[in-house]
Amino acid sequence: MQTWNDWVKTTLSPEYKAHFHKNYCSGSKDAMRLLWSKSITSPDDIPHQLTGVSFVAPNSVEYKKLNKSTGGYDNVIATTLHGMLTKHIPDISNDLYQHIIDKDQYFQWETRGPKIFSVVTSYDEDMNCAPDIVALSEYDVHDAPATVYTPGHREERFPEAMARAGYAGGLFSAPKISDCNGIGVFWRRDVFSLAGDCSRNEESIVLLPGDRRAGAINVDLHEHWHRLYAGQCSGKLEEMPEQDRRNAGAVRLVHNPSGREVLVVFAHLMTESRDCAATNEYVGEVRAGELHNISKLVAEHLTEYPHTRAALLVGDFNIDVREREMLCGRLRSHLTQKSMTVSTGFDDSYDPLNPSIVYAGKERVLRLQEAFTSLHQWGAGIGYDKYCTSFTSNRCKW
Repeated sequence: MQTWNDWVKTTLSPEYKAHFHKNYCSGSKDAMRLLWSKSITSPDDIPHQLTGVSFVAPNSVEYKKLNKSTGGYDNVIATTLHGMLTKHIPDISNDLYQHIIDKDQYFQWETRGPKIFSVVTSYDEDMNCAPDIVALSEYDVHDAPATVYTPGHREERFPEAMARAGYAGGLFSAPKISDCNGIGVFWRRDVFSLAGDCSRNEESIVLLPGDRRAGAINVDLHEHWHRLYAGQCSGKLEEMPEQDRRNAGAVRLVHNPSGREVLVVFAHLMTESRDCAATNEYVGEVRAGELHNISKLVAEHLTEYPHTRAALLVGDFNIDVREREMLCGRLRSHLTQKSMTVSTGFDDSYDPLNPSIVYAGKERVLRLQEAFTSLHQWGAGIGYDKYCTSFTSNRCKW
């Protein structure tokens, strides 16, 4: 007898990840993801965006999936959540499905969006102000349908709501630009202006990978890895597929009251699922490579603008704070034990418990320290010197 959580992990989650999570063969990754929770009784229930998907039976569809071994495409069957429940728990499947769908409303953007908007724009009593800079990873709502973000106010898109709250900024798109997601970065217009941009009150911008404009840049990180095929490595360093790659960006902001500039760098690094012993020879090489490319980006900036005195690095790095070898780019093959070094900018020789990041241009060197070290003492702690990054003290990832 399995518990519900075990069954979700062993049965439900694999079906979702295999067919619905990132399905670019379907015609629309986002529509396919939404299809998972739909009840399908006829071909009319399949969204028109899913050009590569056909109806097979109630709550089952067929599409062509890339066979990584042969390079060809196989016809495969994908079963929705309702179908999986019907197959495995037939006696209560309909009631359970409806219960899940009822709960799912709390996770819809129409419900979560206004709450997130309130959190990122509200006055902070400890800081005695609203946030000056907001960075959002997995930002996929820049072009989402309008919704009500403030009670009593009209429906509006998220960037419009941010502009109404006094923020400029926008979307720094991920490499797969058709997905319309990436990193959202916003700054208060009364506090900061985009350097070199005469349109200081511009409310919303969109930068694609490779775009550069006054005070802002967005880059494709072009990750490479020693990819494993059926547990074996070809020995070649390959570029990751576009849909899996990440981006990083930077903005030069002028502090309006003082006229001083601050460089804000932001990134969302690779998840562990695509940078582990099951996927590549050197565990962590993708994330270390991303840190290396970010270091190059900042070094180029410091060379071009040697007067830079302040910098912030923000984002979701998906690296356990205890993984110091990975952070510092000291990697080892789990197949051959061969070592590899990647220059990430991290330096743990200065303070072993609190590694800093050193960015060096031709004339300017910046040493960044972790800003929330004192807060990483919550609860019992699980990392170095009781470090953690959550109130529950059970997460160590930066």
